[in-house]
Amino acid sequence: MPRSYEIYIDQLATQLQGCPLWEPLHPKVDPVDIGDVGYLSENGGWIKLFNLREENRDKLPADTEFDCLEIRPADVGNGILRGPRYSKSVKEVGVDISVDVQSAKAEMSYQCQEERGAVLFIADDAVTREALNKLRFAKIMLHDVGSWLEFAKKRDRPISMKDLIFVTGYVRTTTWAATVFNKKSQSCRFVAGGRVPITETGATIELWGSLHRVNGAAWTGGPEE
Repeated sequence: MPRSYEIYIDQLATQLQGCPLWEPLHPKVDPVDIGDVGYLSENGGWIKLFNLREENRDKLPADTEFDCLEIRPADVGNGILRGPRYSKSVKEVGVDISVDVQSAKAEMSYQCQEERGAVLFIADDAVTREALNKLRFAKIMLHDVGSWLEFAKKRDRPISMKDLIFVTGYVRTTTWAATVFNKKSQSCRFVAGGRVPITETGATIELWGSLHRVNGAAWTGGPEE
């Protein structure tokens, strides 16, 4: 049976146009960045080997001679990702929003219609950054991927060439939760708290904060404390 993070990636990679991380990064660990080279851990987390942006050249290990990228602001596209995101095998089966004068609460329920599925809930809009000069990334990877693997092997990293990832973009958010399904008819429920700002045009719901219990095959979330 595939592991939870493998189901998660398989079900949501096309939705997110990338490789979603199952294991949250600790706040003291640098977030994934454009130019990173690394691989996925056994738990679906990110393990960084090094970063190949030109401004980080002096941080590379002394025994390396890797090509680096100069990435200007004009080389990076900016965007916003809004949730929730769920695989084609998952159906939204209920949304319940309750509001009072000072606060709001939303409960969203999902059910898997097939043998596998995944849901990602984002409490706040996620920021996306994507490199536009991907041909440059491809050329560097083709030229240096062998030496990247040699670097990893010298440090006893249990990976092969197919495991190496060269990051061309990322999605970041402050609070998130995800679940995967490995059986048909499994369901999950996300709960988010919020507040209702009062304006001249009326009240609007603005969800934020903690994400509560998920009833699914497996679940994860962040930020990690």
